[in-house]
Amino acid sequence: LDGYDMPIGEIIQPRWSSTNLELEYKERTYTIQSRNIPMVEYRLLKGEVPLLRYGMEWDRGRLHTYRKAQQEELPLLFDVVLWFLFPAKYSSQGWTSTGAIMV
Repeated sequence: LDGYDMPIGEIIQPRWSSTNLELEYKERTYTIQSRNIPMVEYRLLKGEVPLLRYGMEWDRGRLHTYRKAQQEELPLLFDVVLWFLFPAKYSSQGWTSTGAIMV
């Protein structure tokens, strides 16, 4: 919601059988995909082009999370949605999982 309690976006599941989500934001539709490549990655796409990706990878025997963006200037909402939907994060207390959000 914005400062006037108006919705700024909506996340929907287009079909009950779909693993993808759709983000409606500023009269545009973006696709949110999750995939394993070999580890989890969440992607926000405009058409077929990935704009933003969050994922996990091994680097020199250590597990890392990463953020990769197609362009530098993206709405902060994109990061908030992908990071919140990201299934697991590592902290000093160990693995934690997230719940669902409404925007």
